[in-house]
Amino acid sequence: MRKILLITTALLSIAIYAESKDLKGDWREVKRMRAKTGESISFMDTMFFKFTEGNEYVSQKKAGFIYRGTYKMDDNTLDMGARVYTVLKHTKTILKLQDEAGIYEFELYTPASGAALLPDEPAAIPVTDITQMKGHWSEFKRTSKRTMQEIDYQRLIKMIDIFSKFQDGNYGYVFATRDADNNPSWHIDSYSNGVLHCSGRDKRELKVLRCQDNELRIEEDGITYFFRRFKQ
Repeated sequence: MRKILLITTALLSIAIYAESKDLKGDWREVKRMRAKTGESISFMDTMFFKFTEGNEYVSQKKAGFIYRGTYKMDDNTLDMGARVYTVLKHTKTILKLQDEAGIYEFELYTPASGAALLPDEPAAIPVTDITQMKGHWSEFKRTSKRTMQEIDYQRLIKMIDIFSKFQDGNYGYVFATRDADNNPSWHIDSYSNGVLHCSGRDKRELKVLRCQDNELRIEEDGITYFFRRFKQ
């Protein structure tokens, strides 16, 4: 009898773990605790997560900025780029996460009809010409589809300059994190089929995901970069 009970418990654990791979839906924070003691913490900055098809997410603290990106589930680790959580529990209606600062319990909920919180992102406007991306772009966030074991600052991108026309033999420059502001590692040779083709230290192909509302979003090898144009 005890053996049957243990097998049943194990199967239930496997089922819960399988569900944790699919976070799709709207989640609202209902409880917050201290990581070390488990003591409840009162809070006003309720967190909301929305996980959509694929591996995209939207997050917001009550009345705060809306953040978008991609996430990666690796065993019981939820990597959202800027923040990494350990998944303590996930059922069809409950999601419990932990980081160094605390433990956060969420419930699956249905947003009120017409609510402005966590709106769906507008469809991307097609970027058919490189001049649509002209300007000086600075990275403000990046996300990864997988946990990065090592960070290569000689390849991670910090800013991009795109010219309004072909000049000096290229369409612009791509700067790595460790590049001096006057010494980019790559220049942009062309733009076609949604890809910036770059050469320099090596060949790079940067997929343009969207460029609108003063945001440029590109992807390469599972890393998504978010840029803003702080100056022309």
